[in-house]
Amino acid sequence: MSKSIAPLRRRLLLFGLAAVLACVAGTVPSHAGTVYVPLTVQTSVDGIELETQVWLTNSTGQFAKAEVVFIPMGTDGTKRNGVAPEEVSVWAGTTVRYDPLENGPGIGLLEITVPDGVFATARLVGDHPLFGHALGTEVPVVTSANMIPDGGTAQVQGWEREANGVITDFGLVNLSHEASSCQVSVFNGGGAQVKSSVLLPIQPLSMVHFTDALGVLGETDNPNARAQVTCDGAFYPFSLLSDFRTGETLFLTPSGSGQSGLTPPGQGPKAPQCSSGAAHCFRRDGVFFIPTRGEDYRRETFNVPPGSYSSLHLRLDVTHGGWTAPTNGLNLMWWLANTGRHFNLYGFSGIKGPGSNSILFRHGMATPAGDKPKFSSPFAAVPGRTYTFDYVYSPADRTLEYKVLDQAGNVLYQVIDRPNVQKVHIEIGETITADFSHRLGVNAAEPPSYGWKYQNLVIEVFP
Repeated sequence: MSKSIAPLRRRLLLFGLAAVLACVAGTVPSHAGTVYVPLTVQTSVDGIELETQVWLTNSTGQFAKAEVVFIPMGTDGTKRNGVAPEEVSVWAGTTVRYDPLENGPGIGLLEITVPDGVFATARLVGDHPLFGHALGTEVPVVTSANMIPDGGTAQVQGWEREANGVITDFGLVNLSHEASSCQVSVFNGGGAQVKSSVLLPIQPLSMVHFTDALGVLGETDNPNARAQVTCDGAFYPFSLLSDFRTGETLFLTPSGSGQSGLTPPGQGPKAPQCSSGAAHCFRRDGVFFIPTRGEDYRRETFNVPPGSYSSLHLRLDVTHGGWTAPTNGLNLMWWLANTGRHFNLYGFSGIKGPGSNSILFRHGMATPAGDKPKFSSPFAAVPGRTYTFDYVYSPADRTLEYKVLDQAGNVLYQVIDRPNVQKVHIEIGETITADFSHRLGVNAAEPPSYGWKYQNLVIEVFP
């Protein structure tokens, strides 16, 4: 930083009425999620010295704590012996700025675990020797919503290199808890590949970073390049563009693609495609079921060859068709089980209307109904709107994640938990079964979802 500015130190700046609220702190919200912030070190760009700063906002009425862990570049982030998270207090309704160690703890990954209702953002900022404070550039905050799944491919566009001017750094985060291998290919604006593809091994939950990536590849001037990245674990690639003539910096993040589920006005939701890494994929494109009094529920059966599989993925669009009495009854959105047995339940979810306005999610293999984990939360579904239900059940990774999104891609509801098995086992004669809506007359508190549109179903089974 400029010599007129005191050296950076670890500090927390509270905004709002934190002093008043200190006396009335409540309990911490129960569910917590983890985000990751890549830390890059640029000692000076045109005389501007840079550091990463993080802002945490507590939108709830309860006191909360964030837990922060720094993972140095190139180290195994799953090994935590002797590493204690730093606790950051975030009082109800306030915003806190968190600065890592003076000049940053180094290149690596900042892991931040925050409760529901606490939001994180980050920025690379600095001080100019002539003009004072520099606003800098936004730093990506990596979550389950923007990470690239294992086997996926990401494009990071906008790479530039000019002699004695602009350079592009390249960073890659392995979000898997196992070692990962990533193939990186760089292309110029005309489509020609720059050098050969590189295979990068990355340690579990770790980051690699390359300064002046195009220069490393022998390029002196290249104004319009891109990187194509594919990994066998969940990942997130990014680049940092720096102009040493002006002091400007800019993060480049994965590009959007035609896989977006958004559509122009007047068009229905776009049917999703099968993932390239799926061993088996089943689709029901468009509207495949609308419950009526002649057909109040639908069961779909999918034949999967016997074997052990790592994970399942269900995605479904449902357009709200109005409430059937009782309005506070449970409308079944989806139900996924082995051979139609609730005892072996991969998961199910339902929505309750006025009088309850909530959403329910449960799962559990080889467990009685009453012993299955239960997640319920306020949720006011609106007639006429379309919701996307996205469920990843991954016993091999000991994780499951369930999300409900609106058509703009906003996450309205999320559950992260652990399966109680280690594999998806399919024996001879067994199938994967999916149900939609309830059967009339079986349970008065579980009405059929008359008029709701079930559409664009994809069920994937991964090896």
